Amino acid sequence: MRAILFLLFVTSVCFGQDRKLLKGTVSTQHEITDPVRVVNVTSGEEVYTGRKGSYQIKAKLNDVLSFSHIEFIEQKITISDPILKRNRLDIFLSSNMTVLKELYIDKTDTLNASLGFGKMDMTPAEKSLYASNQFSPGEGVTGVMLDGLLNRLSGRHKMLKNWLKLETNETNVKKFKTDFS
Repeated sequence: MRAILFLLFVTSVCFGQDRKLLKGTVSTQHEITDPVRVVNVTSGEEVYTGRKGSYQIKAKLNDVLSFSHIEFIEQKITISDPILKRNRLDIFLSSNMTVLKELYIDKTDTLNASLGFGKMDMTPAEKSLYASNQFSPGEGVTGVMLDGLLNRLSGRHKMLKNWLKLETNETNVKKFKTDFS
């Protein structure tokens, strides 16, 4: 008798644990460019949606499915009996983006300097000299902008320094002439 009860118990547990292949689609207000991640949190199985948002994942009663994508709010669904009977779960994901009503930038000089534009009150000669002296990360072969080194080796840096001196002298001469005119 005990053997029969044990066999019935093991059989019911085994059949109760069978996961069915659940199909569905994930849709949004806009077209999804990247796949959405679908995870059965209970079993640990993970799949990604296809081009049109379709997916297939194994699930059973009370499993929790998580639907996530960087552009959308994560959604978790607990598998119910009606979902299993239909063998289908279609999901709509809401956008995770926040639209700003207004953006106000108070200090443009600080912003320009932080973006690498330097001081905005520089003369053309000063800007050229400043740019020719840069040793910074960039997009070169080595991942470093070698402009500063190359400009010094080629003599361009010295030429730009002379140009700055001439520009400064011209400004001073013009100022001198206007002072005594």
